[in-house]
Amino acid sequence: MNTEEKQDFISDFIHAYNGFDIEAMLSMLHPEIEFKSVTDGEVKVYIQGKNEYRILAEQSRNLYSSRKQTVMEFHEKEDQAFVEIFYTSVLAIDLSEEMKAGDTLNLRGLTEFVFRDEKIYRLTDIILGGIDWNY
Repeated sequence: MNTEEKQDFISDFIHAYNGFDIEAMLSMLHPEIEFKSVTDGEVKVYIQGKNEYRILAEQSRNLYSSRKQTVMEFHEKEDQAFVEIFYTSVLAIDLSEEMKAGDTLNLRGLTEFVFRDEKIYRLTDIILGGIDWNY
């Protein structure tokens, strides 16, 4: 994939993510997809394979009434692309005493995309600078 193809592919994936379009997201993933979510240097979520990704995506769809990732910067290196993301979401359910339905979550992150066979083979979300809950 060239730079423009990677950017378009990532844009399409983020558009599907923002719209809770799980089928579209899955269509862009390699069958052996590896997904990690890293917070404070610690892996909080690790899954492998499209079936596990589907389960995770369906579970997280119910957590938020809305969510939006916005790409702030794009960088690439060979079969990898890195995007700096600004993320905002509104909780659909109470998660704890501190995190209630209707609360807004804002954060900055870095997402690494690794491609294989013109699909996303590895997807790593890294939260940068902590989480900001606006009440």
